[in-house]
Amino acid sequence: MILAFISAVFPKNGIVEIGKVKLKFLPWHDVLHVKYSDKKDKDVEILIAKIDTSSIIKTEAFTGANTDSIETPGTKAEKINFNVVQRLEFGEAGAGVLFSFFNKLRSNKGVRILHYGDSQIEGDRMTGFLRQKLQSQFGGTGVGLIIPSAIYHTNAYHIALSDGWKRYTGFANIDPAVKHKKYGVMAAFSRFTEFAGDDSLIQHNPVKEAWIEIGASKAAYSNAQQFSHAKLFYGNCSDTVTLKIFSGTEEIYSSVMIPDKNYHTVDVAANSSLLKYVFKGKDSPDIYAFSLEGKEGVMIDNIALRGASGTFFNSLDQNLQKQMFDDLQVEVFILQFGGNTVPYLDDEKEVSDYGNWLESQMRRLKKLRPDADFIVIGPSDMSTRSGDAFTTYPLLPKVVEAMKQAAFNSGAGFWDMYAAMGGENSMPEWVEKKLAGEDYTHFSPAGSKYIIQMFYDALMYEYDQYITTPE
Repeated sequence: MILAFISAVFPKNGIVEIGKVKLKFLPWHDVLHVKYSDKKDKDVEILIAKIDTSSIIKTEAFTGANTDSIETPGTKAEKINFNVVQRLEFGEAGAGVLFSFFNKLRSNKGVRILHYGDSQIEGDRMTGFLRQKLQSQFGGTGVGLIIPSAIYHTNAYHIALSDGWKRYTGFANIDPAVKHKKYGVMAAFSRFTEFAGDDSLIQHNPVKEAWIEIGASKAAYSNAQQFSHAKLFYGNCSDTVTLKIFSGTEEIYSSVMIPDKNYHTVDVAANSSLLKYVFKGKDSPDIYAFSLEGKEGVMIDNIALRGASGTFFNSLDQNLQKQMFDDLQVEVFILQFGGNTVPYLDDEKEVSDYGNWLESQMRRLKKLRPDADFIVIGPSDMSTRSGDAFTTYPLLPKVVEAMKQAAFNSGAGFWDMYAAMGGENSMPEWVEKKLAGEDYTHFSPAGSKYIIQMFYDALMYEYDQYITTPE
């Protein structure tokens, strides 16, 4: 109310110059009459009309726990919408940079895809829909990697934790108590005790019991609700910690976690939709992730890193990264970033620097997984308030071009989400149609499905070209 009063009485042209600074405040008229730029590259109404919404409204279910129930896995099992809104783009190597990925799909081999991104993919909003589409087409079940004590809600899986768990990240607001860089492939880990600081002090800690419960969510896509085994990834265990795993009331696993500070996994068959991990000890190991998986087909892991710009991979412990990538048998990386960078760039040099940083991250990842394929997804349109209008951030198109060039230089495919949603000043129209939130940055749940359907159509178009082109 105070701000509303100030807005109502503040002079439109500002008041009192202090040196070179003039004090201004948003006029009340502009609050009530927000204008949007009329400059749009595409009519969003026409654009989204091209998208096959049948699978958005009701995504088809994969009815089996293996690929046998799919009529012709690895071929045109599904009628693909080839009215592609925005195609994937490639450098001089062409679409061949994805042929390894496509060959595994065609030959019905298991494919693991790590989908890294910022808050735009939080809650499995985009990854979940893409996972359901690909698993329905090529087989596969399970939601994949789960980060303990995530900071966002998701319908993709069920998770509950006892009190005292704390999350540590390797990409933003790094806790000074962490004296190592072993954060794992999700760039974060969780603990049920604080860091002791000195191993000799651990023995003075009281024994603590903590638990994490994970399982299928009835609100998830059908394929994500099915899994045949569960994995736990941990490290930095330096003292005696017992682990018991329960399926319902039945204890299915009991052991002492290996106290050598190295990376380890625990893999159990899981016939239940709900598992409870109970830890007991004086000092917590670093819990990197859980994973709920099927045995075959496609697996897509949602790794949403709020506040990340995609330039953190080089700063993580490379030995641990390689161990986990190899253990997971990662075949494809999807890197969807840029949104956390756009608002903070001041000039084209900073844009160029960001493109170079991103390219260096892909070089590092390729060194760790030389045979993996890469796809970069650029940022959406994002609006900033300029006077009484919402307009595209001035440097956003430059960021898109820098990311595209970084992808081409790294032998990756690039998908231009900014162009797909209509280009310059398209975000306000997505907001008006309830396809994006009123922060003019993030898609709504419905908008997330539209945009990832566009990506899926573009991906399947290239796959169809691959399987129909004579060798």
